[in-house]
Amino acid sequence: MKMVAAVRFIERHIVLVSYVVSAGMIGALALASYEALRDAENSDAWALHTVHAIAELEQMNVAVVEAESAGRAFLLTGDPTFITRFKALDAATEERIGQFRSLTSDNRAQDELARSLTQIVDRRFAFLESQINARLQGSPVSALIPLARRGIAEMESIRATIEIMRQAEEQLLHDRLQHVLASQRTAGAVLVFAAATGIVLLTLSFLYAHSLAKARAAAEAAAVHLAHHDALTGLPNRRLLDDRLTLALARARRHGTSMAVLCLDLDGFKKVNDTHGHAVGDELLKQVAQRLRDTLRAADTVARTGGDEFVVALPDADGAGAAQTAGKIIAAVSKSYELSAGTASIGTSIGISIHPKHGATTEELLKKADDALYAAKTAGKLRFEMAV
Repeated sequence: MKMVAAVRFIERHIVLVSYVVSAGMIGALALASYEALRDAENSDAWALHTVHAIAELEQMNVAVVEAESAGRAFLLTGDPTFITRFKALDAATEERIGQFRSLTSDNRAQDELARSLTQIVDRRFAFLESQINARLQGSPVSALIPLARRGIAEMESIRATIEIMRQAEEQLLHDRLQHVLASQRTAGAVLVFAAATGIVLLTLSFLYAHSLAKARAAAEAAAVHLAHHDALTGLPNRRLLDDRLTLALARARRHGTSMAVLCLDLDGFKKVNDTHGHAVGDELLKQVAQRLRDTLRAADTVARTGGDEFVVALPDADGAGAAQTAGKIIAAVSKSYELSAGTASIGTSIGISIHPKHGATTEELLKKADDALYAAKTAGKLRFEMAV
């Protein structure tokens, strides 16, 4: 009897120890899973934070370039509307730099670069404003043009600084995404440990790992998409446009074919935006973006490069084909829009440049198309003009 009692005592304690060990393993699994999930969520937040910083750099670069263009346009044309645009873009640039600094406040190197960038931009815009004042006071354009070399050097310095900052943010994004993958590997190790508790715990852990992997893949895909597309319309942004223009231009050179670049902005959009507010304006921009997609071929690219400004790349298109497409775009955009605030009507003006006739590089083609756009708007809007 004593022997039986001793055996039963040992069996009961073995079972108890097994329960305790199993409970401990389940508790360790729960704790490790919670820590892995929290770390992954933090990594997702870091990645999204970094993507926002990259987006601010893109917008900052656009504002600087547009402000520079507006200032030079006034020096060349004397049109006072460019002064208003220059001042607005000057303020927008300062705001973008401030936004970027707020997003990277924990990064001393980026903060130092942002301060340096602020000084360069302030110096450049102050000099450009002094040229504008000289032009207003009657100084001839011929006296101001020789100073353009200094402006080119300063703009190159601005672009170089922004590029360094962008590369740093992209490296940080890459590191943080790698951290997400490391978190996933950690979760996998936890699941292997959980297999010792039985088939049920293993099954539950497998399901958890599967959902975690899907969430990571979705987060990575969203981060990549956000880095290359406009957040409002879903169209390619300036960065993706540059890549596609470069590829299309290389293909045109290799095959000896032509390609077209169209710059367009919306006529009457500002009135809708000012009358009904930015929310309705955003609604209108989304509809315009969809009409542009529907009008173009699958091989074509349409990108949003500014507030109401778009660029279209047409591979294998000559002047006649580009003109035909421009006519279709004008007709599509000019149809009325049903918005939450009611019906609205706008139009568009388009400038066209053709490779190789109007330029051998993307910069030259964009510049020629932008000049042609200005000519179209000057000639009465709701039309297209070919570069000269």
